[in-house]
Amino acid sequence: MKKKILGIITIIVMAGAVFGQTAFAAGQLELVSAFPEDGGTGYQTINQMARLVFSQPIEVTENESCFRVVDGEGKEQPIMVLEQEDEPERVNLLFENELDQNTEYEILIDGALTDTQGNQLGEDVSISFKTKNAKTESLVTTVLMILMFVVIIFITFREQAKMQQEQQEAGKKVNPYKEAKREAEKRLAQRKKERDQKIEQYQKQMAQKRGEQTGQSQISGQGQKAGQNKNKSKKKK
Repeated sequence: MKKKILGIITIIVMAGAVFGQTAFAAGQLELVSAFPEDGGTGYQTINQMARLVFSQPIEVTENESCFRVVDGEGKEQPIMVLEQEDEPERVNLLFENELDQNTEYEILIDGALTDTQGNQLGEDVSISFKTKNAKTESLVTTVLMILMFVVIIFITFREQAKMQQEQQEAGKKVNPYKEAKREAEKRLAQRKKERDQKIEQYQKQMAQKRGEQTGQSQISGQGQKAGQNKNKSKKKK
């Protein structure tokens, strides 16, 4: 019986301890995440806004003085502390002025920051970040553009040279079928030319023979006519 009672007491004590830790954790206020990140670099200088998320809802109007932003020389920067209606655990810090380039800034959160349940942050928190160097980025961008332009020109000339080489190699290659066809057409044209020449020569020879025959006929006719005329003159005598 005593063992059962001791077991029940032990269970009750353990449950109380767990419940107490859970309740303490639920009421503890701490910074969960931040943008810019602590130690981050390369952030924009225009329209910059820091976003701080806590473990508990924050009443912004009662805690505005708990948030400050200073530069590397400790000069305070004007900010607007804004609440996030759909996310009460989040606080936005809007920088009113443009930040300097390549400059370190620090977000300071006072340990007196209190959530809606009255829990305090307990200790000061600082988040440092550095803005980007626009001149360096511009120079890098320009160099990259020039390199890209050079690469494009190089690739274009290489492709053109490759195409010309392929065309020259294609011109040098002999197609046996086309070559045989060209030779056959050449021989056929030569034979046709020779045949036409023979026909033309034959026609000339025939024309020449017909001319000779016509001339002989004319001479023979003239001789006969002359003989007839002589006979007629003899008869008249």
